[in-house]
Amino acid sequence: MSVIEQLYYGNIPNCDKQYDKQSDYGKALAAVAGNEEKLLKYFKNQPDAEEETKALKEFVEAQLSVNVIENCDCFTEGFKLGAKFTLEMFMIPGNSSALTVNS
Repeated sequence: MSVIEQLYYGNIPNCDKQYDKQSDYGKALAAVAGNEEKLLKYFKNQPDAEEETKALKEFVEAQLSVNVIENCDCFTEGFKLGAKFTLEMFMIPGNSSALTVNS
């Protein structure tokens, strides 16, 4: 695991991010949680809905996994882009071939 990925996954301590429950993020998160709860209650009240309940729970878990992978990729790519900007600041003007950065 790269240092950037270790930072993303919390293996390297950084500041904890908090959010306002009235922010767009807070409202979206509340909507997701509320709708998941409604669906679980609906399936609980349906006869023979164990398979559907299980499928919903597996869907939510899979989506969370996808979100973590996507967020990690975005985080690392953004970090790499920032490093490229930093490296470019140290390049000799007019000598663009002096440094090649691979992704």
